[in-house]
Amino acid sequence: MLTKYERDGHEKKNKGMKQDGSHDKMREPLAIVGIGVSIVYPPDTDTPQLVEESKTKPEETKAMTASAKMWSAEDVAAKIVKGIDKGKFAIAPGWEMAALAHFGSTLRPMVHSGWDKIVTKVRKAREQ
Repeated sequence: MLTKYERDGHEKKNKGMKQDGSHDKMREPLAIVGIGVSIVYPPDTDTPQLVEESKTKPEETKAMTASAKMWSAEDVAAKIVKGIDKGKFAIAPGWEMAALAHFGSTLRPMVHSGWDKIVTKVRKAREQ
């Protein structure tokens, strides 16, 4: 799950997929020829990329993701392979990511409210 403080660059890369439902549009024609399509919603994964991102991650984002479980790359890969083997379209390792993948639009107001409280707390602490 990306916070609103780190998603700008990520959304620009994935704008087509997220905004126009390209993953859904690809699914049907590829299924006809026997090709499966899955979309993955990975949790924070212990990789060199995350280590590098963490060096410049805003304090607000660090606070928002502090309680999230860090997954090993091996565990995430195993969940992805298992999901593909089962023919799943949406693969979301962990209960948090699964809840957001399945109930995102319902949970969004609650998640944003929680994030706003965390951001306010971090910014007040920084001002003092």
